Formats: sequence, structure tokens, C-alpha cells
Amino acid sequence: MRLGRNVAIVALAAVATFSVGTAAQADPNMPGSKVVAEAKDGSHIGWSIPGFRLSARQGGGIPSYETKTGENGAVSTIITIPDASAPKRYAFALDLPDGYVVEPQEGGSMTVNNDKGIPVGSFAAPWAKDALGVSVPTSLTMEGATLVQQVDFTADTAFPVTADPSWDWGVITGTIYLNINETRLMAAGGTAVSWLPTPFTMWGGRTIQVIAGGAAAVGKCVNFKVGLGMGGIKLLPGSPLPGGVGIQGIYYYSGGHCR
Repeated sequence: MRLGRNVAIVALAAVATFSVGTAAQADPNMPGSKVVAEAKDGSHIGWSIPGFRLSARQGGGIPSYETKTGENGAVSTIITIPDASAPKRYAFALDLPDGYVVEPQEGGSMTVNNDKGIPVGSFAAPWAKDALGVSVPTSLTMEGATLVQQVDFTADTAFPVTADPSWDWGVITGTIYLNINETRLMAAGGTAVSWLPTPFTMWGGRTIQVIAGGAAAVGKCVNFKVGLGMGGIKLLPGSPLPGGVGIQGIYYYSGGHCR
């Protein structure tokens, strides 16, 4: 959404009225079937359950899947990995509306932005545990339009291992983008929007004014990474973002809203 004249805000509102539907097959837990997290307005995020062709040498190492819906519309597909002969790589082909893009976040999660650059939800940072409850190293990456979860078990891991790539429509981190005029205004000591910190607020040993000046000098713009949690810079009264959200990082960017 846009607030004021040109300030583009990328942040999430809490949504708790989403349901899970399926397409392609009746059972969303079968390899090749599709899981769809669908909103009342018709927008949706979908992913396909991975399918594998195992060689005779791989024996019975066939993973199984269980799709669940949690609080606030969170949807997860839990992978059960039976033994060390099973794959370590699980590729979930995504079905996104036109113009939607996936953006990796610090901490291992993935934000999905709509065609206006506004996050609509996220794939949470993944987890994996062995049969004894011990964490197993795991990560999410994007390969084209496919979300890949890597689970780095070993022959010494206690099986079965469970892993969980999950989708959440709730409040997550987002980004506030200033365009080039707003960046120049902040570099000159002005305030781009009333609820952002003043240009003289310190971040990383420099003022926001100095950071904005550095961006403008090379034809770039400033963006503010926002999120819940301690630390960072508090937003001033009047912010449209949920309570407790503050600035967690200040960066340069180009393209997109930087015009």
C-alpha cells in the first residue's frame, strides 16, 4: 500500500481467515499433489508435494508427507524421512500469482511479495529433528520457481527425521522503501514521513541523514528493514505498522520504487 504521496510501505497485516484447499489430487499428502493456501479474496499460494523415483539401491527410503493447518492460517507440510537412504533435497514447486516474487530473509525464512511489492506472507525458517528430538541442519533456498528444503542428516542420525516447510499469513518482517526524492529530502535533513525516525537518528555509527546522503550520491535510495523484536530503532507515533515493529536495518537499493 502507499501512505502519503510517494512513500511505499512493505509490511504485513495479521490475517487469520485463510483456509487450505487442494488441487490436482484429493489427498494433499501424496507426491505430486498440490497444497493451496487460499484467501477469501481468491489470492493463493500453492506448492506441490515432491515426488521421487528411487533406485533399487536406495531400498525403502521413501519419505512421507502430512499437511496441516495451524493458527492464523499457517499451513505446513511435514516431511518424515525414514532412513539414511532417503533424499536430502526436497523440491516444492510453487504456484504463485502473476508478478509475485519470493525474497530470502535473514534467519532462513522466505517472504512472498505480491505484484505491488507488498509481502503477503512467508515460508517460515525451516526446522528438522531426529527421532531423539535433536535438531538436524536444514535450510531453504529458491531455485527458479521451486522452494527447496535441504536436510543434512548423516548415517549416524537417529531416524526417522521430521522436517517442516510451512507457510504463514501472519505478521513478519517487511521493508519501507523511500524513493529518490524522499532519499534526497532525508539527506538534506528533512523528514520523509512523520512516523519515521528523524534524519539525525544514529544507526551503525552514522546518522540516517548521512546514510541517505551516501545513497543519493550514487543514485540509489534508502530502505528500512522492519520487524518485531528487541533492539533496532523505534518508529514514531502514527505508524500504520503493528505495535512492537521497529527498524532492524538500513540499506541502499536501486530499481523498483527508487525513481
